Amino acid sequence: MFLTQTNWLFVSGGLYRIANLAYLHHPQMRIFFLNRSQPGGTAMLSITRLSLADAQILLEGAAQHAEEIGVPMCIAVTDESGNMIAFQRMDGAKVLSVSLAADKAYTGAISRRPTHEYNEMCVPGSLMFGIHTSAGGRFSTVGGGYPVMVGGDIVGGIGCSSGTAEQDMACARAGLELFLGDDA
Repeated sequence: MFLTQTNWLFVSGGLYRIANLAYLHHPQMRIFFLNRSQPGGTAMLSITRLSLADAQILLEGAAQHAEEIGVPMCIAVTDESGNMIAFQRMDGAKVLSVSLAADKAYTGAISRRPTHEYNEMCVPGSLMFGIHTSAGGRFSTVGGGYPVMVGGDIVGGIGCSSGTAEQDMACARAGLELFLGDDA
């Protein structure tokens, strides 16, 4: 049964009066749909994010480069919030690199900056020192993590680990280049 009425909505610590709120009534739940075209409706955010197919292209580009240089990699791809979409551990990649690759992708996505840039800034005595302890210890300052940007929007992150920082960075960039083409 669809109903339209004035209602109250509790969001992020605030109570809001919403007019013309339509909801589906079910005996055990209510699902709210805000009508943005009506007075009292609120604007919703639209988020662009990587699909699984997009993530697989990023994995493919990074893995191809890893094969070319002869270094098996762990490759992680996240969405814009740092949540894992896809992961590949190539045969022979280091066990430690499983979590390192994931943390690099996470950091690239949530910080909107390559991880190696934080490595250069995060030294004792600098104002950035200590950022590596944030996000529950997942914030990586080791080279190999990059944000994935499309049209100026952050849509995800890619992280590679198992070689030197320079090799990890090159593999991640190869993934970006295959995905973004000339826009990389």
